[in-house]
Amino acid sequence: MSEPVKNPGQVPESYQPQKPEMMRALEEAQDVTDMQGAPQAAPLAGGSKIIPGLSKVDWSDTTRQNEFVWSVISALGALGEKLDYDYVCAVSGCAFRTFYDKAAYERGGYNHGSYNICFAMWTVEQTFRMLGYRATVHGRSDFETDKALIIESISKGVPVLITHGIIDTSDCCVLAGYDGGGDVILGYSAFMCCCDDFENDPSGYFRKSGWHDQKFFREGRGAIITIDEKIVAPSKQEVYRETLRTAIRLIDGSDSADQFMGLQAHTAYADAIAKAWQGDIGQAYFTMLCNRKMYLDKKFAAGFFAEMGNEALADIYRQIDRLVLECGKIIPHDFKHSKLLKKPKKVSEFCGRVLAIRDLEQQALEVMKSKLLGDAS
Repeated sequence: MSEPVKNPGQVPESYQPQKPEMMRALEEAQDVTDMQGAPQAAPLAGGSKIIPGLSKVDWSDTTRQNEFVWSVISALGALGEKLDYDYVCAVSGCAFRTFYDKAAYERGGYNHGSYNICFAMWTVEQTFRMLGYRATVHGRSDFETDKALIIESISKGVPVLITHGIIDTSDCCVLAGYDGGGDVILGYSAFMCCCDDFENDPSGYFRKSGWHDQKFFREGRGAIITIDEKIVAPSKQEVYRETLRTAIRLIDGSDSADQFMGLQAHTAYADAIAKAWQGDIGQAYFTMLCNRKMYLDKKFAAGFFAEMGNEALADIYRQIDRLVLECGKIIPHDFKHSKLLKKPKKVSEFCGRVLAIRDLEQQALEVMKSKLLGDAS
């Protein structure tokens, strides 16, 4: 279970270190390896390597807060792909994800990490397929095996994604280098703005030692995601159909074991917030701040469906976006309004909006199923 983190929803100033002349020169001299577009990893002292110039993974855009999506964009950007957050959010399924921790709910507690990708790891390889790449999710193994995966990929100039909790309680990080034979990893994490469990590298990346024994990575939800090869990208219609299938599974939620997923998650979340006054309102409020990341992503489904010509679904998600914005006005998500959880009228209005979002996603689910059935007939 995730522990309290240090203001992950705040608006940080983007971390913008000045790059030394050597780093700028390395960026300008990038070569190509076997995977088209991959920059040649630059050798550092002691045989360590680094891929310079990855885009940051941070929370500087307060309406686009998904660490996994930004990590995918950063990693594939190093291979020459220019990706749009809104599109990746939709085809990855992130625009349809809603989770709420069952164990926390049953004990009357809260889990700030319900939004994490570790609860939907089955969507990761699908995400890369939709973007024209084959990737593999490697569950945490022994140290030698795991660092070998990182070394092999970075040495080819291909970044690596890693979950969960490498920097503080981060959801997902992008790795761009290693040092000390893999004892130290380098990369970007959104948590660089608000924690101190890493060292700063001159490249602007974090330097993290002891990474393999980080609490959350060690306890079973950690994984290393390697990008293996470029493949034929699916057609627009294939992307549409596969995204519908992913969305249906996420919204239906019936096959999730340790988390409420989809419609059930909305219901559990509303119920938990309705009862917040009975317990720790600080924990409840912080859970609201973190859960908002999932709800913000739902608006990107509207643009995706409009592009695919399904105005019925696009309109449903526009309505959902309006309700999400209303939630943020009823109880502002700015670390200053936890006491509003003791005001029954405010809580009732907030929970009513969450349940209205649930009902709209129920409508969307039926439209999606009908669309898939119609295409199959």
